[in-house]
Amino acid sequence: MSDGMVVTDLNGKILRVNQYFCKLLGYKGEELIGKYGTKYYPKTNKNNIKKSFAKFKEELSEFENAYAEGKKEKIEEEIGDLFFTLINISRFLKINPDDALKKTARKFISRFHFIEKKIGKTGKSIEKFSLDELDKLWEKAKEKEISGEL
Repeated sequence: MSDGMVVTDLNGKILRVNQYFCKLLGYKGEELIGKYGTKYYPKTNKNNIKKSFAKFKEELSEFENAYAEGKKEKIEEEIGDLFFTLINISRFLKINPDDALKKTARKFISRFHFIEKKIGKTGKSIEKFSLDELDKLWEKAKEKEISGEL
């Protein structure tokens, strides 16, 4: 399959799409034109999701190969491909990828604040903690989060 292409204005309103983009989303071009790409989800079906998962596995393998080669430019390219694939999966699942990323960022910030407080109570600097000790604090933060205490 060729690459799906979409042209939007600065606000994300879809101006033009090619046939491959339409096929990816499962819609006709006229159904997409004028819609806002950041809020528009593809038609969900198990076949689309299976293909997206397979594509993610393919892209992950390509990333692992690029990492093994150690070429920064290729690694960067493959990370971008992984991101793009995850965004497509999220849209098939009707999950806004921006919202998912923001939620994860808030979760991580909360965990880091927990760790900072714990470290602050010891009177030691973070450099004095081993990676194992920091990992234990991270796991404790996750436990607190799951139990609703964080």
